[in-house]
Amino acid sequence: MQILGHYFSVSLHLISLIEQRYEKGSLLFTSNESLVRFDKLFGGQKRTGKMIGRIFHHCHTITIQGDSYRIRDKMKVLD
Repeated sequence: MQILGHYFSVSLHLISLIEQRYEKGSLLFTSNESLVRFDKLFGGQKRTGKMIGRIFHHCHTITIQGDSYRIRDKMKVLD
């Protein structure tokens, strides 16, 4: 349960940051998760819809295809 409490606390801080920066300045997000899984992060569909609306309003999206440098480097270490 403590992990879930920590996860919830982090998501509240992220929501607060998004709200503070919305229409006032830039934010840069990187994620290896699809938007479908963001419900868990923001705590439900209604809140997720609101946050995704804030994130994607006036945004530029860059999708990178290909191998992950992080995974590639880990594999080198394991070899």
